[in-house]
Order: sequence, then C-alpha cells, then structure tokens
Amino acid sequence: MAHHGSSSRRRGPVATAWALGALGAALVLAGVLATALTGHGAGTAQDVRHVSVFVLTAGLVFLRAATVPSGRRIWVIIGLGALCDLVAQALWTFVYDSSTTSPADALFGVAYVLLVIGLSLILRRRVGDALRTFSFDAIGITVFLTAIGSAILLVPIMRHSDTSQVGGALCVFYPAADAALWSVIFAVSSFTGRRQGRQDRLLGAAFLVLCLGDVLLVLGQAGWLDLTALRPWSGLAWESSGLFLAAAAWARPSPAGQLRVGGWWESGPTLLWTAFGAGVLVAARAFELPAMVVVLGAATLVLAALRGRRVMQEVRELVVVRAESLVDELTGAANQRALFAELALLTREDGEDGQRVALMICHLEGFDELTDTLGHEAAGDLLRAVAARLGPVAPGTLARLHGDEFATIVEDGDPLAVAAALEAALARPVSMDGIAVILRPVFGYARFPEDATTPAGLARRADVARRDAKDRG
Repeated sequence: MAHHGSSSRRRGPVATAWALGALGAALVLAGVLATALTGHGAGTAQDVRHVSVFVLTAGLVFLRAATVPSGRRIWVIIGLGALCDLVAQALWTFVYDSSTTSPADALFGVAYVLLVIGLSLILRRRVGDALRTFSFDAIGITVFLTAIGSAILLVPIMRHSDTSQVGGALCVFYPAADAALWSVIFAVSSFTGRRQGRQDRLLGAAFLVLCLGDVLLVLGQAGWLDLTALRPWSGLAWESSGLFLAAAAWARPSPAGQLRVGGWWESGPTLLWTAFGAGVLVAARAFELPAMVVVLGAATLVLAALRGRRVMQEVRELVVVRAESLVDELTGAANQRALFAELALLTREDGEDGQRVALMICHLEGFDELTDTLGHEAAGDLLRAVAARLGPVAPGTLARLHGDEFATIVEDGDPLAVAAALEAALARPVSMDGIAVILRPVFGYARFPEDATTPAGLARRADVARRDAKDRG
C-alpha cells in the first residue's frame, strides 16, 4: 500500500513534466516553421518564444529535483546551470548583441561550470572508484579543443567580426566546452563497459545539438557562412539542447559499474593533448598566429603533463587499494567488501534505472567436518579449488563471503539456472591427497528490488532462502 501511494504521488509530477515538455517541443517546432518560412525568425513574438523555451527547460529540471529524491543534488546543480543559461539568453535576446562581449558571457561561463560539476557528480555516481582526474578532464578537453579551434578560426573571427583575441577565443570556447561535456557522457559508459542508457543518450544529444548550434555561430562569426541566416538556426539548436537536457533529467538513470583499470582513458587523452598542443605551437610559429593561440597551445601541454602525472599516481593507488582490500587472500576471489561495493552501485538508484539483480549465495554443507578430517591446510586448498571451478561459471563477480560461503551477482538471467550451472561445476569430486571429496552446495538467492533494496538486506534474505533450501533437503 505504501508503494502504491508513492507511485500515485509520482504520477502527478510526471504528467506535469510531459505537458511542459510537449509545450516546449511545440514552441521549438513553431520557431522552426517561422524561420523556414520567413528566413530570419526575428521579431518580438519569436524572442519571447525563444526565451520561453529556456524557462521551460529550467522549470523541468528543478521540478525533477524537487519531486524525485534520487540524484537530487545533481539536478539542483544542473538546474542552476540551466537558470544561468536562461538569464544569459534573455540578456542576449533583449539587452545585448550576441556578437559582442557582455555580462551574458560571464553567465554562460558559470552555466558551463555548473554543468561540469553536475556531470562530474553523475560520473562519480555511475562509476565505482572514479578517479579525481576525471573531473579535471572536462577542463583539459575544453582547453585542448579551444587551442585547435583558435589556431584555425581566431584570425578569421578577428578580421570578420572586428573583435579582440580574447573575444575571438571566447567564441571558439563555446563549442569546445560543448564537446567536452559530451565527452564526459561518453566516458562514463566507456569507463565501466556498460551500455548507454536513455539518460546517457539524451544528455549526449543535448550537448551534441548545443555544439552544432555553437559551431554554426562560430563559422558565421569567422565569415565562412552567412551569420545573419545562421543565427536563428543556432538559437533553435540551443532551444532543442535545453529540451534534451530536461528530458534527460526525467529519463531512467543508466546502471552503474566499477571502473575498468587498463582502459584507453589512462593514456589516450594525455597523448592526444600533447600531440595537438605541440602542433598548435608549431603552427603558431610557422604562420605567425596571435599570441592567444600560443597561450592556449602551451596551456594544453601543461594540462597534458599534469594529467599524465595524476592519472599514473591515482591508478597506482587504486590498484594497490583493490589488491589489499577487495581480494580474498586465501582464494584470490573478491571479498565481501568488493561484492557489497558492486551491489551498492547496482542498487544506488533504488530500481529507478530499471536495474534488476539477484544475489546468489552458495554454502558448502559439511565443510566444517571436512576441515576437522583433512586439516586446515587441505581445507584451504579445497576452497581454492571451489573458487577456481565457480569463477568461470559465475555470471558476475565471484566473492568469498566468509568460511565456506561464496556469492555472486546475477544481473541477467534466471537465478535458478545460474544455481544449476554452479552446482554442475561442483558436481565432480575434488581430489585432496588422494581422497575424493564430494561437495554438497546449497544455494539461496534474493532479488533486488523485490526482496530487499540494500546489499545487507539482500545478503540477509539470500541467507534465509539458503537455510530454507537446506531444510527442504
């Protein structure tokens, strides 16, 4: 009954979000039609329509933060970013010319900072053992891409738009920052090896569309395209990006996972920044590019050096910590701490991400008697043999909880089928000093979120199920 009441309370905000999202989509479609028919999409009505979309975006994100407890802090921060973006867009629309530097640019900068913080929190929520350097990467990618873009576009922007080096670099900064934000979303799934969920895809779409709008604007400011014709389309891209962001706030979160050590992310970005940072400096000298290009190229090299040093140190620390605290010394399998840490990641969203898992416990009946008969050293050999047999069959992490009890996580598949496969792996007797030892495993499992919603709760319910199975014979 309590769960039903919670669902009823949730249904009202969701219906409101759908209605506001539909209104926002209708406003964007109206802008597309007006721009296609008139060729400019200008006028007071269009300006009001444009800003209204950003009002809806900020409102939808804050509504999600207010009504859904899971990840609330993340969406409050992203909502503040959307609010800064709204005020900046209003200033650009009604007060300042978007082609000149204004207080709106400062607000856009604050919005990007808030978005980086919000996405960094998403990354830490999604990736177990996320390195501190990952939060630093968005800054490095932004500087790296701004350096490349400035080497190509800064001189044309300065000539065509009659702006300073700082103003021209700021124009290039926006699409570079958009691409950096998208890279965080891409990296989250890459770090864990888990597929992208709906929320990831919507966030990725938000920043790709935003990047497209900013790229069109920059090309117009450089004189490569018609800025007057492109400006309304850039505005529509920004509006669409905001609605994608709002939709992501309400979408199902993606499953979390542990960080995979040894991935491309350890050295790939560092090598890329180093190569292109050096290339920008060479191009700046060869073609006598503005000093801002030199500064950005040098900053890219400095950030590459800092990143390489930090990643090496943090990965080394992570490997040592995992080896010392997450591995069972006797069998080499994961220990209870490692298993519970993975379960905590998988159950972090309380089932709102659609995650359905089961904790399977395997208990070796009569193990204490075997220990008394064979001795503790032979018992240790027996446990290592059990871990060696169960490891290849277990669908997820195999952990030794304590004594003669092992456990694994079942994410996809039928727990009963998994139990049958584990039992089959232990069916053949284990030879111990010429003695054939027959193992008698007993299994029990608990499902998330049906049986329990915490790692400790799942372990208790699985143990109860295991005892029931033993009593039934």
